[in-house]
Amino acid sequence: MADLSDAGISRRQAVAAHSPNPGDAATHPPTPSAQIGAPRTPPRNPPIRSDWRSTFSSLQSRPFLYLWLGMLVMMGGMQMQMLARGYLADEITSSPFLLGVVNAGFAIPL
Repeated sequence: MADLSDAGISRRQAVAAHSPNPGDAATHPPTPSAQIGAPRTPPRNPPIRSDWRSTFSSLQSRPFLYLWLGMLVMMGGMQMQMLARGYLADEITSSPFLLGVVNAGFAIPL
């Protein structure tokens, strides 16, 4: 303690000088932009429109529109196939149990 008081440094200052603080480079390495010297600017997010007209704004992209329409047609076809399969199984077997087995067998891969 005599060494610190002779140098004019208090014990609190000595401990603070040797303990890492949150802004210390040892605990928080600099980011790549800080290494280059570029100024930090927060990312700018586009304003969020919350009205109902922006609901289908993603369909303005032509490839996404084609994907969406293709999925819509595919789901309609899948529903028709499921209905026709059930009707055919009922016509052939006239058994509710076998109708359930056929539908469950086609539902397993899904």
